[in-house]
Amino acid sequence: MAGAPKPDEYIPRILGSGPSGPGEVTELVIVGRDHVDALAALLAIFKEHGVEIHGVESQGMPETKHFVITAYIGLTSADVALESLLGLIRRLADVQSARGAELSGSRYGRFLFPVVALDGTRLVVTAANSINGVAGYFSKIPQEGGTLVLFATGRQVGLALVRAFRRGHRGATQLEMLESAEAELRTSGWGLASFDVTRMEQGEVGVVVTDPIIATGAGVRESWLTYGLAAGLIEGIFGMVGYVGQDHFFSDSTRQLKFKLLELTAQQRAR
Repeated sequence: MAGAPKPDEYIPRILGSGPSGPGEVTELVIVGRDHVDALAALLAIFKEHGVEIHGVESQGMPETKHFVITAYIGLTSADVALESLLGLIRRLADVQSARGAELSGSRYGRFLFPVVALDGTRLVVTAANSINGVAGYFSKIPQEGGTLVLFATGRQVGLALVRAFRRGHRGATQLEMLESAEAELRTSGWGLASFDVTRMEQGEVGVVVTDPIIATGAGVRESWLTYGLAAGLIEGIFGMVGYVGQDHFFSDSTRQLKFKLLELTAQQRAR
């Protein structure tokens, strides 16, 4: 099992949003050809005109060889208005278009769509509280029916992730795929996960998830979506069809959800 997370594992990734603050945040989206020169020239304009920079994101588009720069700025102390600033940016030799607008309280950027992973897979961003709300609702269904639904949903998500791994990394070993799964859970916000497969032959896999998506109130100490997600990943990678053993708990002090996946017997699968 992995030890305590390193400090650099807790650098939050802000998706398409400037930080909240007393001033207005303006979003700029610049598209052009020569990435490095345009970025340097853009920063020079910001410095010259007193534009406050809250954040800058840049990415290339391999299909068209264009780049996209998204900047979150403050104009309170600047000596130019938004339209004048956009005019200066559009006159740069490598820029083909530039747009801008105040976020006006929005949590996300206003322009770019859709959200995609590095391989182009489309993503959907949702708040962790929303997932907790769904989990809380289904967990209250009588006779454990709700937790079974949550587990089954998480399992299908895990299996789908493994199918995506196989398509993108043909020839990868099982341990390499497990490392990819841990990275996926981290970067997609599910938590810092580690899987202990040393007792796989005995039908047991230990799992630790630090800072999982888990409700913090009403005595909640588990996440059946996370259990199912882990089970689906292990099943897809190693072929072990598992269920959650009785020994599972969440620790407030370590912020860790610990549980074991136990292999279903042939008789249990047939039920």
